[in-house]
Amino acid sequence: MTARKAQERSVGPTLPPETAYSALKSQLESLQQLKGQRFGEAEYDEKEWVQVTRSIFEDTFGNQGSTLSSFNIAKSAGDYYMGLAPNHGLDQRNFETRIQSMETCLKATLKQLEFRLPKSEVKGAYAPGEEYEVYKDIRAILSKAKATIFIIDPYLDRGIFELYVDGIDRSIQIRVLTNNLPGDALTVASKYAAGGNLQLRTTKSIHDRAIFADDRVWLAGQSLKDAAKQKPTYLIEHDGTLMSLLYEDIWNKASVLI
Repeated sequence: MTARKAQERSVGPTLPPETAYSALKSQLESLQQLKGQRFGEAEYDEKEWVQVTRSIFEDTFGNQGSTLSSFNIAKSAGDYYMGLAPNHGLDQRNFETRIQSMETCLKATLKQLEFRLPKSEVKGAYAPGEEYEVYKDIRAILSKAKATIFIIDPYLDRGIFELYVDGIDRSIQIRVLTNNLPGDALTVASKYAAGGNLQLRTTKSIHDRAIFADDRVWLAGQSLKDAAKQKPTYLIEHDGTLMSLLYEDIWNKASVLI
């Protein structure tokens, strides 16, 4: 077999940075559970952890390169001597050295990945008085929708139509679920619904605020009409599939207004 054939075939990275970051951060947390254990008791768990983590490194950086090499060095850290008799003291010291070295390697890798993470699409946290910043980011979220928008907010006013859904392409289907809608807001909603792309329902089974743009969802700390007026608030993305299951059931049971 030639040297070229004997070499491991080069495979490039397959994981996006945000997925890799989350996976390696989880591995860093699970590594903490090995600290303080005896080598003999943790040997199997360490081998399993190393196997999973090395796989994530390969999927993130490819199976060749300095980052994977650094992890391979870390997982082999310690002093090793040829001998027939077991040396439990040395085994324990090497175990502790490996755990420390792998922890340092993971922390450095996470720092490296942070530079590759996509920048946040919204500011996320808003101080009192940053009403415009909230408005701008909610508009940005809604602009991502290609087919559907679903807004859940117990307390809305006419601003939901005049400020937020105004200007959205009529090909996008909009659903609004609320608990309390003033009469003037219902009048504006009825006029907007003449365009054929709005459904409005009411229910007492909601408390939180959520904004769906297709299969993505953001949770809001305050109602859209009052966000950041006098108190701090936030917008944070959540698991769209999970939240959709919860709110679709409530939507199907809600009373139809429009």
